[in-house]
Amino acid sequence: MELGLRIGWRVWIVAFILGQACPAPVGAETVILPVTMDYRLLRSIMVYKAFPMPGETAEVLNENDGCQYIALSRPEIGPEKSSVRVTMKFTIRTGAFVMDKCYSPVGWEGYIDVVQNVRVKNDSWTLQFNTVDSRLYDTDRRPAVYTNIVWGLVKKYVHEYLDRITVDLAPSVGELRGFIPTLFPEHLQGRARRIVKTIRPGDIHVLPDAVRADILIDVPHEKEKQTVMDEQSLTAAELGKFIRIWEAWDSFLVYQINSIWGNSLSAGERRILLDTLLETRSRFTVEMSGKDFGKDFVREQFVSAWNRLSPIFRRYLGSQPGKSVFGYLVFFTATDALAALDKLGPSLGIEISRNGLLRLARLLNEGKPATLQYDLSVDPKLRKMFDMGAPLDETGPALDKEEIELDPVDKIESDSLSGFFLRYFYGTAFARSKPRTSGIREISQWVVTRKNRGSYLDKVKALIRDAAIRSMRKKKLDKKYEMLFLRTMMSTAWQESCFRQFRVRKRKITYIRSYNKTSVGIMQINERVWRGMYNLKHLRWDIRYNAMAGGEILELYLRRYALRKMNPKDPISDDILSRIVYAMYNGGPSQFRKFIKRYKKKRFYRSDRLYWEKYMRVKRGRWEKINDCL
Repeated sequence: MELGLRIGWRVWIVAFILGQACPAPVGAETVILPVTMDYRLLRSIMVYKAFPMPGETAEVLNENDGCQYIALSRPEIGPEKSSVRVTMKFTIRTGAFVMDKCYSPVGWEGYIDVVQNVRVKNDSWTLQFNTVDSRLYDTDRRPAVYTNIVWGLVKKYVHEYLDRITVDLAPSVGELRGFIPTLFPEHLQGRARRIVKTIRPGDIHVLPDAVRADILIDVPHEKEKQTVMDEQSLTAAELGKFIRIWEAWDSFLVYQINSIWGNSLSAGERRILLDTLLETRSRFTVEMSGKDFGKDFVREQFVSAWNRLSPIFRRYLGSQPGKSVFGYLVFFTATDALAALDKLGPSLGIEISRNGLLRLARLLNEGKPATLQYDLSVDPKLRKMFDMGAPLDETGPALDKEEIELDPVDKIESDSLSGFFLRYFYGTAFARSKPRTSGIREISQWVVTRKNRGSYLDKVKALIRDAAIRSMRKKKLDKKYEMLFLRTMMSTAWQESCFRQFRVRKRKITYIRSYNKTSVGIMQINERVWRGMYNLKHLRWDIRYNAMAGGEILELYLRRYALRKMNPKDPISDDILSRIVYAMYNGGPSQFRKFIKRYKKKRFYRSDRLYWEKYMRVKRGRWEKINDCL
């Protein structure tokens, strides 16, 4: 019985006939959508389907109580010219079975190479393997000469067994039929249906790192007008819809990253994952500030991220034999198809939809529904993935409100005479008549006023210094960089918020927000960029939590990016290093190279110049200018 699964084979026969009957029309371009099976994934499929016993073993022959016995185990797959080579350990035993007894049994052990051609059976989208050669080796992997009996058993049973192993591509093709329409807006669904009808099999390629089966489609040369969603044309409803799609994409990216959680990723792989996540989010916040999104923004981010991350996902998602590897194969096919279609440019009119992302997430979740909720809570798995340690302490204030009212006690300056009498004579009675908001005393002590500037600055500098020391000790930063890090932390707090976590307007306290509403608090932590790493309520209402988060981020950029990328033969001065770290803090990891280019050309951003001013004042101890912004 054939080992391959045949899901919906009649549907695919009809699809093939339709595909063959519909050659590429005039004015259409044939596009290749690859089904790429790297050898790690192909091995997992083979083990799952044909080597089910412990130790990845298959009993190819077991007759007469083991008198005739062949076992294969631990297959490895790789290329051999235009074919694939399967290398396995083998055990063969044969004897004369007479009167229920096995006489003169002889056994051999060694290794076998089986060379197979690969083709697609067109009527069922089945990938088949046909043996064309085999070679036997002894236990030391040296070429061996065996008897005709052994060769006869190998050719009759081993070749036949391996030739029955198939890979069903029908689910991948079926998913493409459902996925492609999700890439087109409603008014282009007719175009999507015409494209889907042309799906047909193409060639098979045995590559150095994978076997690729081509799926062909015909894309009509119908240009879609490219538009830019600028501030003038983008309505509030359109902006809201766009943000929801991007949030679904961001949630999907995190979903992908978490899908390989628990694997032994290398430090380099973790950096690539973190780089991609931070760069994707940083670019979105920058673009959102200008409200000049192109309609292809999410699709371009998706394709760019997939090109960077697909080698990592393929390495880990397809490495373990199991039923899930078939879902991963379909997932890889769908995402590769999007990357292939993207090369046609925006004229095709494709875009990323929430439904399309949900469909892909379901494939990663073994067919189970996935919500892709834009969750604002801390994700301990994500922090562990990026070696950020346990979540920060959350014992400080955290409110659901955007603002809180000052109490009568708090409305009077803390060092005023009237404030003293009010607190002394009425404080207790007031507390009885009106319960105080949880954490309000801790919050209000960090409100700067004209009367407490001096004491406030001393207190907030001590808080920043404490957060910096904790961050350095947590990751054991080299002591020679401690002063640099402390200055960078102080300068960043000055630059980002003028050392303020809160402000007061109309007798109400609220937390400091950036001009584009993306970043909060004394260190101006970007809520979208660092989603999942920090508690948003604490970032807003707990100045110590915000300072610790800023310290973690600055330390991460210094240790994992700036110091790692710095050329030891051409070291960067502490002053320039601090400016580079701030540039990344302000704009993401890509700013490392970008700032160096700006520095060489002496063409700085305004934020570069302003930070440099703050840094030099901190370095020289010139704090008098702080009153300009406090």
